[in-house]
Amino acid sequence: MRYRPLLLIVGTLVTLLASTGCMRLELDLVINDDDTVDGHIVAAWSDDFLAEAASADIDFDPDQADALIDALLGDLPGIEDRRDYRQDGFSGETASFARQPLSDFASLEEGQDSLQIVRDGSRYQLTAYWNLQGYDPLEFDLSEQVPSPEITLSVTFPGRVTAHNGDLDGRTVTWNLALGEEHHLTAEAAGRNAGMLLATVGGGTVAILALMGLWQYRMLRRYSL
Repeated sequence: MRYRPLLLIVGTLVTLLASTGCMRLELDLVINDDDTVDGHIVAAWSDDFLAEAASADIDFDPDQADALIDALLGDLPGIEDRRDYRQDGFSGETASFARQPLSDFASLEEGQDSLQIVRDGSRYQLTAYWNLQGYDPLEFDLSEQVPSPEITLSVTFPGRVTAHNGDLDGRTVTWNLALGEEHHLTAEAAGRNAGMLLATVGGGTVAILALMGLWQYRMLRRYSL
């Protein structure tokens, strides 16, 4: 799977969400310590919105809702699993991919909606930008029971997160992208194996030296008797 098609499809989903204010879009990425990425996408419509859209005078055809998601996720390369999604009053699909090269996420275009994840030595750096200023979540006169749009990006790093401007839970940073705002996302994390490798090598070296010292002590004592 190449990163650019993924970003293009996610961007299209964001545009659909922004133009209707009725979707849930979740993108969860897990960076593995072998520099591959696993991903999970949720794209779903609000059930209340679809019901109201059927009778409301808005520029949206609820009969095409499933077809839009199917067409978008169907074009996503590398998908291993697609399933129906129904949760919290939203219906749509989930899609996932696994073990895609981190290098596929290294592209960043200045001034455009983009996401970059790179490894620099033993550290991982994330930079992302989404401009949702041109979208009005209240564009349509819908009832209060229709939920607000939900756009979230979550990234789980292999090691400890050292800097971020999202919400941190363990090694996972989550950003909630609100319509009508410009979003600059940043995060930095250590590689999981860096500290563990040093500790393991250091501990192993100490153990070997201790065993060698004990062996030499016993040999010297044996032949000195």
